[in-house]
Amino acid sequence: MSVQSRASQNRLRGVLSRVRFASDDGRFAVCELELDQGGPPVTMVGNLLSTKVGQSLEVSGEWIDDPRYGRQFRIHSIRTILPKTAEGIEKYLASDMMEGIGPTLAKRIVSHFGEKTLEIIDDEPGRIIEVEGIGEKRAAQIVETWQENRGIHDLMAALRSHGVSASLAVKIHRRFGSEALGVIERDPYQLVEEVRGIGFQTADQIARHFGIDLDSPARLRAGVLHVLTEAHDEGHTYLPRPVAEENARELLGLQIGDLGDAIAELALREKIVIEEGRGPAAIYPRMAYRAEVGAAECLRILAGGNQTLDLGDAGVGAGLERELNAIEEQLRLTLAGEQRRAVLSVFEAPLSVITGGPGTGKTTIVRAICQLCDVTDKKIALAAPTGRAAKRLHEATGREGRTIHRLLEFSFEKGGFQRDEENPVDADVLVVDEASMIDIYLLYSLVRAVRPGARLVFVGDIDQLPSVGPGQVL
Repeated sequence: MSVQSRASQNRLRGVLSRVRFASDDGRFAVCELELDQGGPPVTMVGNLLSTKVGQSLEVSGEWIDDPRYGRQFRIHSIRTILPKTAEGIEKYLASDMMEGIGPTLAKRIVSHFGEKTLEIIDDEPGRIIEVEGIGEKRAAQIVETWQENRGIHDLMAALRSHGVSASLAVKIHRRFGSEALGVIERDPYQLVEEVRGIGFQTADQIARHFGIDLDSPARLRAGVLHVLTEAHDEGHTYLPRPVAEENARELLGLQIGDLGDAIAELALREKIVIEEGRGPAAIYPRMAYRAEVGAAECLRILAGGNQTLDLGDAGVGAGLERELNAIEEQLRLTLAGEQRRAVLSVFEAPLSVITGGPGTGKTTIVRAICQLCDVTDKKIALAAPTGRAAKRLHEATGREGRTIHRLLEFSFEKGGFQRDEENPVDADVLVVDEASMIDIYLLYSLVRAVRPGARLVFVGDIDQLPSVGPGQVL
């Protein structure tokens, strides 16, 4: 077999006629392709990206013989193409890609315009009204849908050689609409900031194609943002300015003496925050700065609040000591001196940190705090970063343990946490276990939702699991 015939065998053209199965994540599908040259449909397996039934495709891949399902074509890459034949155009217009047409109307349109149908819709859209049964409203809808699909098609063609998948091209088009190609030609680095899934390297490759200079201001800004994002993903809320600049120079592959203009412009655009201090300036991604400074301010206000919790008849000092003695008898345990001080400190200071390694009695302290809240008629809430940790809290205390997300009533539909400074958590004492796993964003959301006069208690071990997100809170 010649090289040429082998290559042609591994490239198929046709219309996607049926999807038998598609996984929930969209990464695997079993489908059928009706070949342009005729014959029985080919069974294909692999990632269909964002293609839909009725689209004309060019698919590259390899033939495989599955012992159970027989001969199949495994998809390596896939791209959409516009159909050329009247039959293909009719199927395209009747597909899900062209909303509001359907098989009957598609047949009438192609009967009227033939193989020039798509050309006419593209160049002379006003003529679509010539087809029987199409009024001005329907014609406008058809043209609008066609232009949107054509924009996605052109965008896919422009991005295909840069490794940008069809699904990402659809995301880009959804974000920028008809301006997508213009945005990419002017400043592909904008994609990094505004389209999830597009990274610096991909944007840089696209920029090379459009001839954007290596030292262009947009590229320098994107390089600085990229190194901050990488550091953020590794757990850092900021980078010292000299480190950020050195990392950016290495990424950009340029011997640039000063990135000051790029950094200043990012600060002006509120993409970053520069914090000056005694040592080198710190450069933060804007959201990380807001969370870190906001959390610190909330903790400062909390720590400066009422130092003694109103305990009613239990009183403070000796009265609280007597109640704790009774709890020890009830629980049949004897607290060590440091454990007693930890329990009492919760009622004598607005903010407490109880830390220590395994076996140091942290759980015993939490149980005693719960009992002391009961006898002093104070409402307590127990929370932890993960469901497993919340379950352990429940098992140790016999009380409800909730994840912090559940405590703060997180809702996708309503757009985030429903508990905050205007709608605080209904608790006099809030105990948060496994605090080493809290990142700076979750901390900020948590401390904002502690009501004035309440007690916040962090429990954890600094040598245990760190947070997945940025910040070492504990």
